[in-house]
Amino acid sequence: HGHAAVAFQDAAHPAPGGPVYFTFMAQAVRDAAGEVSGLLLFAYNVSAHVRAQQLAGSAPPPSTAQQLATAHEQLATANEALDVTNEELHASNEELRVANEQLRVYNETLRTQADELRQSQQAVHRLNDELTLTNAGLVDTIADSLQATEAARADAEAQRQRLYRLVAEAPAMIAVLTGPDHVVELANDDFRAMFGHRELVGRPFRQAAPELEGQPFFDQLDAVFRTGETYTGTDVPVTLDRTHSGQLEHLFATCIFQATRDGAGQINGLLIFAYEVTEQVRARQEREDTARQRQLVTDALPALIAYVDQDERYQFTNQAYEGWFQQSPAQLRGQRVRDVVGEAAYTAAAPYMARARAGERVEFEARMPYRQDFVKHIRTSFVPDVQQGQVRGFYSLITDIT
Repeated sequence: HGHAAVAFQDAAHPAPGGPVYFTFMAQAVRDAAGEVSGLLLFAYNVSAHVRAQQLAGSAPPPSTAQQLATAHEQLATANEALDVTNEELHASNEELRVANEQLRVYNETLRTQADELRQSQQAVHRLNDELTLTNAGLVDTIADSLQATEAARADAEAQRQRLYRLVAEAPAMIAVLTGPDHVVELANDDFRAMFGHRELVGRPFRQAAPELEGQPFFDQLDAVFRTGETYTGTDVPVTLDRTHSGQLEHLFATCIFQATRDGAGQINGLLIFAYEVTEQVRARQEREDTARQRQLVTDALPALIAYVDQDERYQFTNQAYEGWFQQSPAQLRGQRVRDVVGEAAYTAAAPYMARARAGERVEFEARMPYRQDFVKHIRTSFVPDVQQGQVRGFYSLITDIT
């Protein structure tokens, strides 16, 4: 049971060259708690000693005491070696214990890091899943945005084409200007004809129509672009070199300058909408000249001369009316005959005016009580104004025969 050494003497172990003789000795090995943990077995080859004894024949074998003494010496030597070995083993065990503790700490650290790594991997997986969903949503969003952008671009192009067709087909002069330099982006045929079909598109308006410098148009365009307030000009005189010969023509136009805006509401250009009204203005001027001349002539006559329309309103009276009714020709224009001459005089003249408005030339004499203190005997002629088969009104000539 490991409490004492055991020695075996002359124990034979079979071998091919004959028996080999050993002396065996076993010693218990104990752990730190004093418990037997193993055996140390010592074997000494004593074959030569045994054979020498056999050859000597007569020599007495060594005594048991001698053998024990020898064994004890050998055992002491072995014990010393064993002590050294035990110390080394103890040191190794301590190193091993420290190494095991370090390994345990390291393993614990690795386990903690492994847990953290696993959590990180799980987080990465979740993030990858979220990114996958996000990317899918982003792709859908981008696709939708691209489709919306393409649709908006197509719609804008369709609107632009509709605008171009409208501008090209409109019975007016239309031009589209862009930027603060008023570059001509679009001009229809009527607008280009106004400027003698010169090159306009792609050029700043000031550069394309230099003869407008000194006229109010460029300042008005700048003001509309700056403020966004629409400008409207009626019968505006304009001077242009329509033949590109330096020969200037004096024309008239009615025009509108309106700001255009981008999607953000910022002013990005101007729209010009205009009519040439040269013929109308000159015709009106001629009529005005004729009216002035007529007024001068009729004012010099001693009779009352007027023009009355189908609504029985004065459209023209000469100066003689002011002497009778204390109102100037300008004040009488547009007033009803009944309101000017009074109810009694109107009742007397109404049947004759009805005949004149029906297209009949009427002449009559009558006593006209215009006011209580103003009664006249008159000779009157009503001459109907017939235009294209339609009676527009009648001319009135009244002579005082009182």
